[in-house]
Amino acid sequence: MTVPPRRVLYVFANAHLGGAENITLLMLRSHSPTRYLAQALFLQQGPLVSEATRLGFTVHSVPGRLRLRHPRTVAQAISTVTKVIEGERIDLVHSCMPYAHIIAAVAAWRRQIPAVMFQHGPVGGSLNLVASLLPTRLVLTNSAYTLSKQAKTQLRPWPMRVIPLATELTQIPPQADQVHQDHLVVTMLSRLAPGKGLDFAIEALAPLMQRDQRLRLVIVGGPFRHFFPRYQEQLQLLADAHKVGGQVHFAGFQRDIRPYLARTDILLSASFEEAFGLTLIEGLAAGVAVISSRVGGAAEVLEDGVDGLYFSAGDGADLRRQVERLHHEPGLRARLSAAGLRTVEARYRPRVMMEHLEGCYDEAMSRQAPEIPVRTAL
Repeated sequence: MTVPPRRVLYVFANAHLGGAENITLLMLRSHSPTRYLAQALFLQQGPLVSEATRLGFTVHSVPGRLRLRHPRTVAQAISTVTKVIEGERIDLVHSCMPYAHIIAAVAAWRRQIPAVMFQHGPVGGSLNLVASLLPTRLVLTNSAYTLSKQAKTQLRPWPMRVIPLATELTQIPPQADQVHQDHLVVTMLSRLAPGKGLDFAIEALAPLMQRDQRLRLVIVGGPFRHFFPRYQEQLQLLADAHKVGGQVHFAGFQRDIRPYLARTDILLSASFEEAFGLTLIEGLAAGVAVISSRVGGAAEVLEDGVDGLYFSAGDGADLRRQVERLHHEPGLRARLSAAGLRTVEARYRPRVMMEHLEGCYDEAMSRQAPEIPVRTAL
């Protein structure tokens, strides 16, 4: 007897273009249609609503503006999610981040269906504590690092699993004009935020750029929503102060990063904390040599010296040493590139991610419902 596919409702905390939201949209698109049928519900408005609609998914949204400090809007949001669960005969709810889980878990509990929460990080704060009290069959994380931090902060001991993230990027052939260029291009794919180490990278690489006018640092990314609106201006002033302003380029936010990766020799991540490091696997998939600070979940992605290089976070001399190695050893760049492509195919493709994720859904569906007092869930 054929078992009909189960219906899963993805609840997004917001609809802006962030790493957690984009990887969740990839999950939504990558389900086996014979196993799980996915729908999306957004707690806020933003560009991902139209993107999910364009991709052909059934999309729901909460009317008005949800603010967790306003009980009326919280109750309205819970009611909306509950009605969607009933009307669409949803079998399982997937919350993207604790904010979404505060709403979605209560609605799922009301209808007595399983809920899972995906913690993409960073971990901490009052929202995470509140979400960890609510009924959850499984807490899913993007790395062992995120799992360990979540385990230390959640107030109830929900079972946890790691789901490896994925990219659809494929190896990008060099651009025609790249064959003849003599620049060494170091690219950072990052939103403009201090924790991403952009100012550190400019200062660390400035001595190399001063000695070699052919070295370029390209920063692809923009601010996330309204946070750090003057950070790019501060970075430009920093580059100018080191007399390398003409060698540091800000490309802004780009929906399609492939043209920039096609002109990249080294992909650099200089973050001081990373829950996972999605840009690392994008660099590997594009066939680019990758250098990363050895922090958090990023420390789990590469095998140092095999498919990428690590440096000690905040150590400018160590970063310069690794960049100079790749600058002067094109054979090493080629070996890292080839190994990185193999790593991506084995570990970071959607089929691998979905095998883990759907297995966790199966586990959540088979688990006994947690016993939660009514007053806690409400």
